[in-house]
Amino acid sequence: LQGLHIMIFKKLFKPFGKKPLAKLIGGQQKWQDENPQIRIEALSDLSADEPKHKAILHELAFNDASDKVRRQALERLNDFSLWWQASKSEKNDKLKKLAEQNIRAGLLGNANFTVDETLKNQFIEQCNKGSLLEELALKDKSDDNRLMLLEKLNKSQLFMQSLQDPATSITLKTALIDKVNDLGLLEKLNKKTDPAIKALLSSKIDGIKSALQKPLQLKKDVGLMLAKFNALKDRNDIEEIERRQAQLMLEWETLQQSFALLAD
Repeated sequence: LQGLHIMIFKKLFKPFGKKPLAKLIGGQQKWQDENPQIRIEALSDLSADEPKHKAILHELAFNDASDKVRRQALERLNDFSLWWQASKSEKNDKLKKLAEQNIRAGLLGNANFTVDETLKNQFIEQCNKGSLLEELALKDKSDDNRLMLLEKLNKSQLFMQSLQDPATSITLKTALIDKVNDLGLLEKLNKKTDPAIKALLSSKIDGIKSALQKPLQLKKDVGLMLAKFNALKDRNDIEEIERRQAQLMLEWETLQQSFALLAD
C-alpha cells in the first residue's frame, strides 16, 4: 500500500518535470534560486534597511557560491564593518581588492557611508598596512587621529610633510612641534615653515640647544667645585677652612640637584 501511494504521488507531479517541490508550492524565493543571475536580480527587491532583508543580504554577501552575488550583496549593504570583514575573509582577489578600496574611501571620508569613530580607531589599531596608515596620517580629517598615527609610525618625513602642508591645522602643527625633539629636523623646518608657527619652532630650537649645553656647563661647574675643595688642603687657618668648606657644601648641594643631566 505504501508503494502504491508513492507511485500515485509521482504521477500527480510528473507534469511539473524535475523542479524542486519547494519551488512548485512557492516555498523558494528568487534569492535562493540555483541560477546566480536570478539571485542577483532578486537583490533589487531586498533593502538593507529592512531587518529580514538585511539578514538575507548578509547571508548572500558571505556565503553565496557566486562572487558576483557576494559583490552585489555587499554593495547593497554598503557598510564599513562588512567591507572590513570581507577584506579578511573573501577569497576572490577582485572582490577582496574592492573591499579594501571601500575601506580606504570610508576612512578618508570619501565613501557614501559613514564610519563610526570607535570602529575606525579599532581598525587603525589592528591595521598592518603601512601605506594605508601613512595616507591616513597625512589626510585624515581628525587632528587627533593624525597625531596618533604620526606618533605610531614615527617617521621624520611624515612629520615634515605634515608640518609643511598648508592644509594641516595650526593646532596639529603645534602638537607635532611639541613631539619633535630632533634638532636637525627642527632647524630644517624652521627654514621653510608656516610663519604662524615659526616663533614656536624657534623657541623649541633654543630650548633644545640650551638643554644640550646644560650638561657641559654642569661638568665644568663640578670640576671647578672639586678644585675649590682640593684647594682647602693648602690653607692653614682652621676657622677659614671650616667656613669655606660649609659654603662650598651648600654650593655642592645645589649642583647635585642637576646631576640627572649627567651620564652615569
